[in-house]
Amino acid sequence: MTTNSSVAVVVISKGRPAILKETLEGLLLQTKKASQVIVVVTCADDLPPQDRPDFIEFYIDKPGICRQRNLGLEKIAPGTDYVAFFDDDVELKADYLEKAATFLDSSPAIVGISGWMVRDGNISREEAKRAIAGYRPGETYKGTFLRDVKYAILYGCAMIMRGSVMKYEKFDENLPLYAYGEDYDISMRLRRHGFIGRYMECVGVHLASPGGRINEVQRGYSMIANNWYFMRKGVCHLPPMLAHLRFWTIVFGKHLVVAFWHMLKGNKPLNNARRAWGFLIGAADVLRGRSSPERMLDFSR
Repeated sequence: MTTNSSVAVVVISKGRPAILKETLEGLLLQTKKASQVIVVVTCADDLPPQDRPDFIEFYIDKPGICRQRNLGLEKIAPGTDYVAFFDDDVELKADYLEKAATFLDSSPAIVGISGWMVRDGNISREEAKRAIAGYRPGETYKGTFLRDVKYAILYGCAMIMRGSVMKYEKFDENLPLYAYGEDYDISMRLRRHGFIGRYMECVGVHLASPGGRINEVQRGYSMIANNWYFMRKGVCHLPPMLAHLRFWTIVFGKHLVVAFWHMLKGNKPLNNARRAWGFLIGAADVLRGRSSPERMLDFSR
């Protein structure tokens, strides 16, 4: 079944022009053509090498996942049915957009979906293509659309939302740079409008290519400060008491123990030590009442 619904695509990137080029080349092979392809980078050096198609719109903005995605949203034509947000390092099956639009057309109560990532990280572009070609989605006992399970939260590397809803919901620019948890935040807010979940017929791979926007101290701090911020603004999947219990036992306690364990085992000890330090600073800021997502910018070195 074909669909006439329009799908605009927003891709954000920083510091990976060659990888961005490959991702855009894959998007051009989709069986359903995007009504717009909008790319937001942080400087001219982020732009892919020559031969950039005229119909792809390129914009430059300050670094920040939420900021860059919001600029992309601003550039989308009025009346667009669906908006897809992709990282610059994804490989998608050729029918990804078609399957997504057809499913959303038939399911008006669903406001946002992510596809099923066959592999996530530590994989080359060619391996990703082979993984997608060899994958056959199977229906689970819950069906092919998973919404009441742990991984029903939209995955930031590949999300598609209804354009009508995104007129009212924007990405939170109080979450700077890498914006840890921004997909959780937007997912919780989208749930106020309808259902969200993972649709297993939309198949892709997240390469998780190196070239991060933040260091490990910042990453550790953001995991604490951003989760605390979500609770403070009432964006959470649990009632307040359980949310606080989860915060101290899982977000802080478990992740701190895991970081120390990897450090003692010699698994990237310096990175894990820095991340653990970020956890500790973040927890101290919570206890002192000075926790803020933006404070991670203080630890840029």
